[in-house]
Amino acid sequence: MTINKEYETEIATAKAEYENAKAGEEAAIGRSWKEVEKELFTDEEIRASEFKALLLEACLKAQKNMGLDKRQVVELSLEFFDEMEQAFTENKELITA
Repeated sequence: MTINKEYETEIATAKAEYENAKAGEEAAIGRSWKEVEKELFTDEEIRASEFKALLLEACLKAQKNMGLDKRQVVELSLEFFDEMEQAFTENKELITA
């Protein structure tokens, strides 16, 4: 009985600590990633990285939802970017808008 009680206590403690950390109630040691990121990268580099992450996320969701394999995702992505580049080349105002 004692082992079960100790186990339950430890699980309850771990859950509470997890919820506190998730809610941000415990102070982190050191600086946040956002602070370090701003120190190491330019705003343009940060935006480019965030854009790439969002684009990759969209590709992975499309792959899963549409049942595509990796090669199909790459082919469709390249086709899409070729079309975008052509549209930007033909209509310069899209770039500045």
